[in-house]
Amino acid sequence: MDYIDNSDERRQFEAVWKRVTERSNATISDYLNLVPLDNSQQGHPVPAGHSPPADQLMPAANPPAEKYNSLYENPCPPTPIEEDCQLLSRLISEECFIICLYRLLFQRLKGGNCAGTLYRLYREGSESLKRLKAAYFLQTGQVFRAATCKPDGGSLAKVLHNLYWQEANTAEDFYNASSSVRSDKLSALLIKISAAKKSRANELEALIGALIS
Repeated sequence: MDYIDNSDERRQFEAVWKRVTERSNATISDYLNLVPLDNSQQGHPVPAGHSPPADQLMPAANPPAEKYNSLYENPCPPTPIEEDCQLLSRLISEECFIICLYRLLFQRLKGGNCAGTLYRLYREGSESLKRLKAAYFLQTGQVFRAATCKPDGGSLAKVLHNLYWQEANTAEDFYNASSSVRSDKLSALLIKISAAKKSRANELEALIGALIS
């Protein structure tokens, strides 16, 4: 391009060049004095004394791998609401298993006073389960879907023994959970269900005593 001097031809050429580039105010002389990019950059050379266009700017260097590793090793802790929902989910799953044991027992007995007592306790437990699921829905906006419950069979005595300890132990679980949840309403519900579970455990104990006497 050295043959272009300061003649009208040169000025006409620069005017055309300026319209084509649009974003640049550089003259043809600037473009004749190209400087190489830094070794760490990739792209096209830019005129001396001018910054490269925005679309040619290189992104910042990637952060060290240690930073990414720390993100995976130290995930964000759950929020208080998420902790309440996780706890509530576990309690509902426990209650679903207990309801399955009640159903298994009164279906096996097929009538009689013992079956009637177990059916009544089953209905009481089912009402508690409904309230727990309603509390879960109010917290999350989602319907709780319990996994399919398939309790072990075995003898009637074995299932009844398992049911008693499930009710007794989860009564303590519900009571302890009532002091850790953030919602006062949920706490009151867990205390109420805990008391109901203790009452059912006492009835099961009396029923076991009558059956083995």
